[in-house]
Amino acid sequence: MKPPTRTAVNQAIAILLESTYQENGIGKKKDSRLSDLSTVQLDRLAEAVETARLTINREAQNRAARLRQYRNSLAPIHRLPVEILVQILFASLNHDPNAWAVLTLRDLASVSKHWMEIIASTPYFWSIVSVAFPVDTIRLVLRKSKNVPLRVHCWSPDILPVTEGTEEFMEVVSEYSSRWQSLSFRGHATPKVMEYLESSKPALIDLNVQFLWCYRASQLLKIPPDCPLRRINLHSVSLEWDSPTLSNLTVLHLRSIHTNPPSLLHIVSIISSSPDIESLTLEDMSPNPEEATQDVQLEVILSTMHVHLPALRNFVLKNIPEHVSRWLLLQMSAPGCRRLVASNVDPVVFQGERPPLLQLALPLIRSSKRMRLSVSERLSWLSVTSFSTTTLPGPGDLPGLELSFATLTPMEHLDTVAHFLSLGTLTAEVHIDVGKTWWWEDDFDTMPFPVMVLERLPNTRRIEIGRGVDGTTLLRYLGDAHATEGKWEWPLPQLSALCLKVWSGIPQDIADFVARRWGESEPVISDASLENETSEMVQRPAKLDEFLLPTNLPHHVKATVRYATSHRGFLPAFW
Repeated sequence: MKPPTRTAVNQAIAILLESTYQENGIGKKKDSRLSDLSTVQLDRLAEAVETARLTINREAQNRAARLRQYRNSLAPIHRLPVEILVQILFASLNHDPNAWAVLTLRDLASVSKHWMEIIASTPYFWSIVSVAFPVDTIRLVLRKSKNVPLRVHCWSPDILPVTEGTEEFMEVVSEYSSRWQSLSFRGHATPKVMEYLESSKPALIDLNVQFLWCYRASQLLKIPPDCPLRRINLHSVSLEWDSPTLSNLTVLHLRSIHTNPPSLLHIVSIISSSPDIESLTLEDMSPNPEEATQDVQLEVILSTMHVHLPALRNFVLKNIPEHVSRWLLLQMSAPGCRRLVASNVDPVVFQGERPPLLQLALPLIRSSKRMRLSVSERLSWLSVTSFSTTTLPGPGDLPGLELSFATLTPMEHLDTVAHFLSLGTLTAEVHIDVGKTWWWEDDFDTMPFPVMVLERLPNTRRIEIGRGVDGTTLLRYLGDAHATEGKWEWPLPQLSALCLKVWSGIPQDIADFVARRWGESEPVISDASLENETSEMVQRPAKLDEFLLPTNLPHHVKATVRYATSHRGFLPAFW
């Protein structure tokens, strides 16, 4: 007996053939010509043909789907064990809760029936629950996640007031707090929210909490003692800093803590009990008031302590008490550190033949490809920044070394930092940028540029001189040949960019500098023992890729500069 589907298809094909015969006048029956049929018979024939078409199309689609399904089953991924396929699909998802959506799971499930069954029956695909989900989706996720650890994400925008939606969400998911593995909360610290946050969470290892509308204030959060925390990220949140849960951490980020901030002793205790810590960030913290009455004996103990953190990769200190920053920079070692950021650094850490900071910063100095030294504001802020690439950093490229501090003697401290970098056997190209970024209307004070910086950093590739800095000594240094091991050569042979945005000296000094370094006149020899050397031994320095001069120079100076540089293959631009 033929299957029903095949019988229906055969009948449909027979009807289509018969209608074709009738239309062409070659039917088997004598009265089968269309002209011999009545209107009712024609309508019935048209309906039969339409039904036959639908039957054939439906069967064709079903057969094509079965063929595609069979073809897909031959792909290598479908021959993998289910456990491995689950790992592949799970790794392909975006696990950022901000981008997580059940629609992503639906797209994966639509690939094949096999994938749909795997996603629907695997609890790990339903382990993220977010306040952005509809209520029905939240309950679906909680039901399908069964007993696997949950990642709870409740992140509210700044502009939203306190809403019942946040508290309702926390109330629903708090029933499953025993399965919370990760908690990210950003919102207002209402009494109900605090009650849910402080409930028992025996599986919580990742805590990320930011309280809104807490300007220079911090809400105390009492972490349950049964939380095996490993990663902590807090903003405007204070903890009981002597809690036993603050140990064995791998991440500790504390920001904007002004009420009950941790003392230096608390911080030392936490990081000492967390030898595997990988990232440490302390930012915008007030001094602990109890430290004002700290025991002298305790200060002596802290000064002799040393903490070794071999796993630390990211280390950030910004706007924290000076004594805390100084202790961490001087008494801590992290040979694997790949990012060191510190603001308001005590300049003492750069001084001496064995600077205290050198041990911590040495790996970053040696691995850098580009180092930038900058003196900005009213020549009152000095910063040193390193990058792992010689090109301009992209959006995701973070500096390796980023140190800054306020200064009243910027040029002296610039030389101190240059000496510090030279002790680290710096091989990276150096960019130097000095000049006021803001000034008063009648602010005409200037400082001479310290050429000793260039002798310490011979790999300097770019120099920018701005307002408030007299570059006369710089040009005289660059325009004279210097003796080196019985030979004479030009300083900074790798210099490729010189930008004189503002010139406070004599304009003719610029023309004389260009004529000596790139002109046709005899070069000036700074060593008397080499005065008898012939000019043929002189190799002029390479042309500049960028030569920027102030536009208010006299016309004869501009003409002299253009003439000298044009013979070397480059021309100046005017700022």
